[in-house]
Amino acid sequence: GNDHNDGDYLTLGTAYKAATGATETPSMQNSDYTSDLTGQLIAGVVIQAATNCTFSYRKEITIQSSQVIGSADHLNFPVAISLSGDWLKTTTADPADGHIENSYGYDIIFRDTNLVQLDHEIESHDGSASGGILVAWVRIPTLDYNDDTVIYMYYGNPCIVSPTENAPGVWDSNYKSVWHLGEEYALDFDESDDYVDVGNLQSLAGSSELTM
Repeated sequence: GNDHNDGDYLTLGTAYKAATGATETPSMQNSDYTSDLTGQLIAGVVIQAATNCTFSYRKEITIQSSQVIGSADHLNFPVAISLSGDWLKTTTADPADGHIENSYGYDIIFRDTNLVQLDHEIESHDGSASGGILVAWVRIPTLDYNDDTVIYMYYGNPCIVSPTENAPGVWDSNYKSVWHLGEEYALDFDESDDYVDVGNLQSLAGSSELTM
């Protein structure tokens, strides 16, 4: 039989043995009891550990003022963030060193020093075993020209399964078009004649297809 009385209650963080009631390590993972909404013991049900729906990691990113051009702060400025390392691999691809939970990088966000989430767009993320690469654009509300600007990247949240990026928020209405072209030109131009020199003309007219 189970060694407990109707008036017994479960102490959070303590495991109980069914036979003796003696305590073991402070883990409820393999306990023989669980509790209802009032915390009263119910025999025969195994307690499962709750999923931790928080970000497990935070990385500080410093934008050096020496890299900022101008004599005044830049407002709502999109900054390219390019990072690499095994920690950017997914936990599935690299269980030992990978810290990204979602295969699409959905659990990557950015915050300022006041912990306000910043608009960002992930241009590319390779979390595979041979990858570990991230290129993202982050809108910085105030990019300081004479002091370093610090932001934080948060990642490693198993509960995030949908996109967290907000690309339209990164690029304001002054950007008429944003093109993210590949590093390898062959990915963007498939023929040597895929261009037209229009000189100073303000319009372009042609009778054949043109790759832009």
